[in-house]
Amino acid sequence: MIRNSFDRLVTSLVVGFGVGACGEMRDDAAESDQALLAVEAALETDGSAATAALVKAKLPPAKLLFPYPSSVASTLDAGTPPALGRNDGTGRALNLFIDSSSTAESPDGSRAAPFPRIQQAIDRIEQTGTVSVARGTYAENLVISRKSVAIIGPQDGGAVLAATAEATPAIRIDEAIGASIERLVIERPWGSGIVVRNSANVRLHQNKITEAIEAGVVVFESARVIIANNAIQSTRASRYLGRGWGTGVIAARSVHLELVGNSLTENALVGIAIDTCVDVTLSGNAIKKTRPSYSSYGWGVLVVGSRRFVITRNDVSENIGVGIAAFFGGAGRIAENQVAGTAMQNDEGQARDGYGIAAWDGARADIVGNVVGRSGKAGTLISAASAVIANNVISESGRYALVTQNYQGQNRLRVVSNDFGGQRWADSPYYETVSTPDSTSILRPPDPQTIP
Repeated sequence: MIRNSFDRLVTSLVVGFGVGACGEMRDDAAESDQALLAVEAALETDGSAATAALVKAKLPPAKLLFPYPSSVASTLDAGTPPALGRNDGTGRALNLFIDSSSTAESPDGSRAAPFPRIQQAIDRIEQTGTVSVARGTYAENLVISRKSVAIIGPQDGGAVLAATAEATPAIRIDEAIGASIERLVIERPWGSGIVVRNSANVRLHQNKITEAIEAGVVVFESARVIIANNAIQSTRASRYLGRGWGTGVIAARSVHLELVGNSLTENALVGIAIDTCVDVTLSGNAIKKTRPSYSSYGWGVLVVGSRRFVITRNDVSENIGVGIAAFFGGAGRIAENQVAGTAMQNDEGQARDGYGIAAWDGARADIVGNVVGRSGKAGTLISAASAVIANNVISESGRYALVTQNYQGQNRLRVVSNDFGGQRWADSPYYETVSTPDSTSILRPPDPQTIP
């Protein structure tokens, strides 16, 4: 039955992230949406107010992504990062050099006498500077705090950060404005790969993060963060370090986020998770082969309680469970994505549960122009949500092209000009399966009483 399938999907959130009852969360959705709207209004009135301090003060609590792993759990200090100035007392920003093979007797960060460790250069910079890292392996964890530092690896990506501290991110960016990490390789950290907290104007570009425990990248209570052209793969879940983790990118209680052109493959629970954020763009990412290690569902993209999100032109393929999902209030657009092969398999290797695109529990989503194929159960699931479903091509689903579940009339749907490939639309206001023919040009859910 559809009910059993949907209940398993919701239960997987509770098991995977260790959250409270979904019914209690649904009751709070309207209040959370009002808080998000207040943040939106503040940003539109004064764009410069989009600072980490504003985010921290006004956004409602995150919904699913607690408890945060040990690498993010400490309470953030109150206050706003200081205004940035110059570094060395002479009005110049520092440009420092790092080489793991440096044998200089008195390294000073110059080309002739580079530092052997990256953190040495970060500590040398007082407020603003660039750190150029040569090929080599660097056995250290990095902290950038209350300063603007750009760390840039070589063009060939041969600078490897082999973080050694347990339950600690490989790179932590705290209360910083203008920090950036570019072309580093982070291998098997004993915590998350990169954690950004209470910071603004941060850029993560062309990095490779493999086999992190907890998460590849975490963004928390921050503003204007760009995550572009990174490769994040095989993030591992750990019940010991944080229940439910094993996620490529997680962003919570943040505004103005861009995730563009990233590759996220074979992560243990979620490819990209967005929780209680405003103004988020996910574009041109490849999110593939999410493989849950102990939860029954994996998620390609999971957006929770967030507003003004745009998920467009992503390749979301071969994920176990759900391809793209919007949940627990919020509003946004899911458009022109390729979503394929979202399915679980039984012992005989046959596809069973799995949904290409889903929206439920108060989410409002325009689902437009997507191509969804080979979903285990249904191409699209809408439950207790509002949605425009238009111009999608949905094919080869295990049972249905579209499933709608009404929850006593809470659905507000417009379904028009879709190509369902001859498959059925199942509408089950009381979890009773009823079907209707291809829904091209149908503008509202069918009335079960009128279907023969």
